[in-house]
Amino acid sequence: MREKIRTFFYGAIVLVLLPFVITLLFQGEDFFPELMQGVSMEAETETEGTCFSGVDIEGKVVAVLAKEISVNSEPEAIKAQAVIVRTNLIGAKLTGEEEPEGLTTDQMMKQFGEEQFKRCYEKLAGCVEETKGLVLTCRNKIIEAPYFSVSNGYTRSAGEAFAGEEIEYLKGVEAKEDILSENFLRVEFMEIPEFVEKCNQNYPDAALTAENIAKQVEVVSRDDSEFVNEIRLGGITVNGEEFRKAMDFHSACFSIKEVEGKIRIVTMGYGHCVGLSQYGANVLAGEGKTYEEILKKYYTNIKITEYKNAE
Repeated sequence: MREKIRTFFYGAIVLVLLPFVITLLFQGEDFFPELMQGVSMEAETETEGTCFSGVDIEGKVVAVLAKEISVNSEPEAIKAQAVIVRTNLIGAKLTGEEEPEGLTTDQMMKQFGEEQFKRCYEKLAGCVEETKGLVLTCRNKIIEAPYFSVSNGYTRSAGEAFAGEEIEYLKGVEAKEDILSENFLRVEFMEIPEFVEKCNQNYPDAALTAENIAKQVEVVSRDDSEFVNEIRLGGITVNGEEFRKAMDFHSACFSIKEVEGKIRIVTMGYGHCVGLSQYGANVLAGEGKTYEEILKKYYTNIKITEYKNAE
């Protein structure tokens, strides 16, 4: 009789604490923000090799993964994304920048559905566990690890995409796997007045008019992979990547032409195309590539190492 009472008592405790434990797993440091106040980055690096003292960074990686990648992706692709997420989380914490946001428990439940929640969460958590503590470094420094959806068959160098200095680990690489994606090619049409208005809203100095629009808009230069480096709008010239974001184009690999009284916009790829292609990574994983091989394809001259070994 005493054993039955004890079993009932323990079971009641588990039921009471279960929602708390689940919330902690998914919300990570956001659940206890006060734990992060006054934490010294240097002290944590020297003692534990992590700047997330008292919280479960791996749980936060799961939450960001749930937001950034399809749970139906190949496991090795999810593992590659997990290393990227961890790299960016720790990098943001060390530099004081805004950290990537993840999904809350309720958001995950809604996204996966109640019936599939456990399976989906365990798949993501398993991939995170198999890459626990691993980050991307170059010359013993944690890198910034950008990623995107689909390339035009090549990724871009950061220097060309963002009109800045070249970054050693963000060079353009061949990505032929992407050409089979449904998002590889997009053709859309805009009414000329709509196109002119949108351009002028974003770039008032362009002062475009609906008449002779073809003579007012001209691609000035492209890189070797056909991404637009610069485009002329009236009397001004703007960066191609900046323009595609302002105009909501899928990528900076675009062409603009007046066709039958409308503006035809053809784009190849989806996103800024710097770093890892999520579509390509999934294809490579399906072909048997490991997450280490995938990461080293898209990021050049990098190492995959435990955070405690990185400066």
